[in-house]
Amino acid sequence: MKLAACVGLAMGTALCTGLYADPATGLQDFKTGQGFQAARQWGNAVKQYLKCLQDDPKAYWAYKALGTVYYQAGDHRGALAYYQRYLALNPSDSATQAFAGRLRAESGVAAPATSAGAAAGAQAQPAQAKSNSHGGFGIRAEGDYVLNNGADLVALYTQPGVTAATSGANGTGYGLGLDFTTNGGFMTGIDYMDGPSRACSLSLNGGTLSSKVAIANQTFGLDAGWRLGFGTHFMVEPNLGLDYMLTTMTINSNSVCTASGFSAWPKLRAEAVWGCLGVGLSAGYLWAQLSPVKNSSGWSLQQYSSSGASSTWVMNNGGLSFGLYAAYHFTPPL
Repeated sequence: MKLAACVGLAMGTALCTGLYADPATGLQDFKTGQGFQAARQWGNAVKQYLKCLQDDPKAYWAYKALGTVYYQAGDHRGALAYYQRYLALNPSDSATQAFAGRLRAESGVAAPATSAGAAAGAQAQPAQAKSNSHGGFGIRAEGDYVLNNGADLVALYTQPGVTAATSGANGTGYGLGLDFTTNGGFMTGIDYMDGPSRACSLSLNGGTLSSKVAIANQTFGLDAGWRLGFGTHFMVEPNLGLDYMLTTMTINSNSVCTASGFSAWPKLRAEAVWGCLGVGLSAGYLWAQLSPVKNSSGWSLQQYSSSGASSTWVMNNGGLSFGLYAAYHFTPPL
């Protein structure tokens, strides 16, 4: 049942509350509602909390639970309506008073008059803790700019004394991610990125010859992190991505070399959130040194010194990174 459909049930509950009271049954209904809420079954949780109020009209704490369910489901006005009913009966709950005040400010709703008489007749109950992070799925579109941290050594020839190198160049990448976050804030997800790709120059024998090089990457990986909510509109996420990267290097638009390997990409994300929508910035460091690099015939490229010693070329795609992303969370993350 959708939350909006429960309004009719709430009206029916109000008509029936004076007929009888069964606190024991009401307490059991409340506990059942907590189980549904923990399982994120919002409609069933609402029905059980309303049934608790029907069985025990004095169970005013159920109004607070209803407010929390509506808030977790993304209906902030509905949440505020139930928080205000709860606070009319228990105005001494300063934490909920402050939270409802923030909801009123966001929604542009005037503060209601409190009922001192109702508060005097209420029975004190322990306050329920509220998590600052709500779980669920989300999708993220991201762009990153990577400051390449040095030159890449290349070996296109096998003769001793012939050397080659590419200049360090910055790259850009664009990708998508699908995340899942638990109610406690732990996040895990999968990512795909086209990049970071870059264009640079290839110098032979100290610059006597020069060629144009295009380096393209595709990255597939997993990431995990921890989301920390601050207030109602801001969260921070330390994150670590472990990826598999495929690299293609094209020289003068015709000669192609390839490499592949694993990379690590720790990031710190900061996101501003409004309901289910978010916009964020990220900063991190991409470690991606891929080896061996092979030519179109499948041979590993090696660098030879004048003495005849050889070393395999390593493709260096890493460096400091900065990113911008937009996210859609299927349930409000805060």
